[in-house]
Formats: sequence, C-alpha cells, structure tokens
Amino acid sequence: MNEWLPKAGPWLQLLSRLSLDIAFEGLWLLLGGYLTIRGLQWAAQTYLHRYERHTLIVQRVMRLIELCVWVGIVPVGLLRLLQPDRDMMLAILGAGAVAFGFALKDLAAGLVAGVVITLDRPFQVGDYVEIEGYAGEVANISLRSTTIISLNDDAITVPNSTFLTASVSNANAGSLACMVVTDFYLAHDAGYEQVKTILWEAAATSKFVAIDRPIVVVSRERPYGTQFSVKAYVADYRNMSRFASDIAESAKREFRTHDIAYANAAYASYLYDTDVDR
Repeated sequence: MNEWLPKAGPWLQLLSRLSLDIAFEGLWLLLGGYLTIRGLQWAAQTYLHRYERHTLIVQRVMRLIELCVWVGIVPVGLLRLLQPDRDMMLAILGAGAVAFGFALKDLAAGLVAGVVITLDRPFQVGDYVEIEGYAGEVANISLRSTTIISLNDDAITVPNSTFLTASVSNANAGSLACMVVTDFYLAHDAGYEQVKTILWEAAATSKFVAIDRPIVVVSRERPYGTQFSVKAYVADYRNMSRFASDIAESAKREFRTHDIAYANAAYASYLYDTDVDR
C-alpha cells in the first residue's frame, strides 16, 4: 500500500525536520544580529554627538556594517533552520536565482543603457541636458546611472535605463555655448522696432554673450499683450542664469527710460498657466 502513497517533496521533508530547538536557535540568531546593529547605531550616535564633522564617514561605515551583518546572518540562519539536503539545496538555489534575477532586472537594464550611451553618445560630460523635468550639467556617466548638476547646485542621479525610453534635450552638444531664450511681455501699443532694438542691444552688450553667434528677437501677439523673445547664445552654459538676468536688467532700464509699458497685470495668471510656444 505504501507504494501508492505520494512521495514527500522537499518542502514536506523540511517541515518534518523543524523543531522548537531549531526554531528558537534561528530566532536567537536573528535577534542577536538585530541587537548588534542597534548597539552599533547607538555607539555611532553617541560618537557623532561629540564629533559631528565625521557624520558622513560614520554613516557610510554603518551602512556597510549593517549590510555585512545581515548578509552573514541570514544565510547562516536559513541553513541552520532548514538543514537542507541535496534536493532542498537545489530548490533553494533555484528560487534564489529567480529572485536574484528579478532584483537585478533594473540594474541589468541600466548597465545595457550605459553601454548604449557610451557608444551612441547622445550627450557627454559637460553637456547641459534636460530629461523628464530635470535639467543640468552632466557631471558623470557611469554604467548604472548619470549624475546631473542643476543650476541650483543639486546633484541629480538619473538611471541610465531612463535615457532609452525618454526624450533628452541637449542644449550645447559638446560646446560651451548654448542658446538662452529670454521672454518679455509688453503692452500691445509697444513699438516693435524700438523694443527689438532695445532687446538686441541688451543681449549684444552683455559680457556673457557669445559674440560669434547670432542674436534674434522675435515677437508674437498674445491676448494679454505682445510677447518678445530674445534668442541669444551664452559663451559658457554655466552662466545661463546670469546671462538672462543681465539681459532683463538692461532691457528694463531702457523700458523705463522710454516709458514702454508691460502687459496687463490682470493676465498674470495666464502667463503661468499657458504653455508658450517658442
């Protein structure tokens, strides 16, 4: 009769091996690891109260220690708890390989994207790029991610896999010079030629302008007034904000001198809520 009974699988064999002693031993091992980490964290916080200048170093060391503790305790605890034979070990390794593969899926995609970026070169270190609302100078390109430094000096880490599916705007494409567009919203009765001359001279006389690049002033009628856009190149993209500010300051002085009025303030919300086509 016994030959007709189904053979116990590896998981049923595992359950049959469990005992309270083994379970308590595993729990004590996990508790010991947790208490060890908590003790180290307390010691680190006590140290940092006296030596705050070492905060970054201590935090990095603590993360490394926590990783090493759990990487060491969890496998040992599982092996002691399960006490696997050959079949059980193969089942565990198979399940672990599948889980490991899913966990590394995004990392593998990032590595592939890093190779593609290196070969295709849509941008390079030093370029000013914009992707998914983030803009800044490309400071580093690694196999996994790209670091962008914004105009506010924030370091933004973007996974390389993002560049495979998202559109990337490159303002200077390997050159220091890049275009800066500065918009002005004036009243409908503002003189076109006078305003365009003022804006052209404001850009041309700036110390940040790239003198070998063209300066263009265009206009477009809007419900609230006339939009004037100065399209000029800054000599160094790192001075983009200073260049735009320089143009605005020079232009505003001339507007006051010639009594040129701005657009109706009642439409201020319209300026921010409506996308402006360049």
